[in-house]
This record gives sequence, C-alpha cells and structure tokens, in this order.
Amino acid sequence: MTKFRLKILFKNVFFWIITLSLISLILGLFFPITSLQFVNLDLRGIRFVAVEHIELISNPYKRHNSLGLIVTGSLKRKLLKTYPQIESIHVSFHYPRTLVITVKEKPPIMAFRWPQWVAIVSQDGYILTRIPQPVPSWVDKLPFVEGFDTAYIAKDRIHPKMVQDLGKLYSSFYAFFPQSRFDVKLKHWNPDPLDQWDDWVLLKDRNLLIKMGTVADTENKLDRLRQFLNWTHSQAQPTPNSVDLRVTKKVFASYGPSVTTF
Repeated sequence: MTKFRLKILFKNVFFWIITLSLISLILGLFFPITSLQFVNLDLRGIRFVAVEHIELISNPYKRHNSLGLIVTGSLKRKLLKTYPQIESIHVSFHYPRTLVITVKEKPPIMAFRWPQWVAIVSQDGYILTRIPQPVPSWVDKLPFVEGFDTAYIAKDRIHPKMVQDLGKLYSSFYAFFPQSRFDVKLKHWNPDPLDQWDDWVLLKDRNLLIKMGTVADTENKLDRLRQFLNWTHSQAQPTPNSVDLRVTKKVFASYGPSVTTF
C-alpha cells in the first residue's frame, strides 16, 4: 500500500513539474522578459531631496523583473546611504509595471540663516535644503540660528558639536517655556569642547535677548530666568530688553540704561 501511494505521489509531482515548465515556456514565448520589467517610476513623499537624483539612482532598477522584488532591499540601502537626509524608504510595486518608492524624510527642526540664503536642518544636523531669501512662510515658523560661520559646514552637515549644543539649548528651552518661540543669535563658538568662551544668545519670542554664555548648566540658567519672569509678571513689572544669565545664581535684567539684579 505504501509503495502504491509513493507511485501516485511521484506521478503527481512529475505532472506538476511538466505543467509548470510548459506554462513558463508559453509565457516566455508570448510575454518576453522585457514585458515584465518596470516601466514607470512613482516617487512619493519627497519634499527636500532632489527628485531627479532619486530618479537617477532608481532608473537602473526598472530593468529588473517586476515579478521578483529582490531588488527592493538593494535600492533602499543605496538610497539611504546616498541621502542621509532620508529617514526611511518603502519600495513596492503597483500592477502591472510601476515601481513605487515612498520616502520619509527627516523632519526640519531649525533654520540656519545667512544674508542670501537659509539652510533647513534636521535634528542630527543634516542640511535638508537651501532656500534663498526671502523665505516662505513655513520656514519662518522654524527656530532661526544666526551668526554661525559657514566654515563649520562639511558635506551638507552642520558640525556635530554645534548640533549637540543646539539640541541641548533647544530641548531645555522648550521644557521651561513650551509656549514660546526659540531663536539663536550666536556671538562666538568654538568646536573645541574645552573652549569655555562660547557665547550663545537666545531670543525668546523675538523680543527678549537671553545671554547664556556656554551651554554648561543650561537647566539652572533657564530655571532662574523662569523664576524671574514669573516674578516680573506677579509684580506687574515690564519685560526687560535683555537678561544676562552668565553669572551663577544671578539674573541681570536690562531696561535700557538701567539694570536690575534678581
């Protein structure tokens, strides 16, 4: 009985092998392999990375057979390696012959401003795009950084220590003042971590200058500032033109020619 079943099994397997081979042969005769290649390229989600650059890398992959998407992993790796501004990529295909590439770019968090143009920067310091002045309205909603030497830009990325310092100021500021606007006017900065002469100046709501000095002890400085602003509000005092937090445990508030210590 067992031998009989094995014979039937082998006959069935042989039948399907022959059948599939014939089907493949017929498909090959009537539908050449070129007819199964991708013809169209559908790019989605691209905002900053140049579309023509994505197309240049992706077009060679259109020659691959659309029935076998082994190429998707290779294409994703190549695009991510070439464009660090991209956070993630999804590659798929739409029947019958369209290769679909959906890009998720890193979100912009700051705008570095120079006289002629503005660089839109991601959280890890990569320049997403450069926009000539005057900027569109959506850029104006981002925190601005001014006074930064272009010498500290290498291969479309802001110096890592600058990004680290800015990230510390950015996160600390919004922890203490979540409803306020944050901008930076940099007076002096050095990439050497031992340099104690960095001179960060923040701009709160575009009207209050905050002299921070270095990023050291940022939380305590901003905590002092919050206490001071709460005190001025409770005492119905006017908002100063600028405050200096560079002296430990002190707030020097400037009202034009006069200075108040808190």
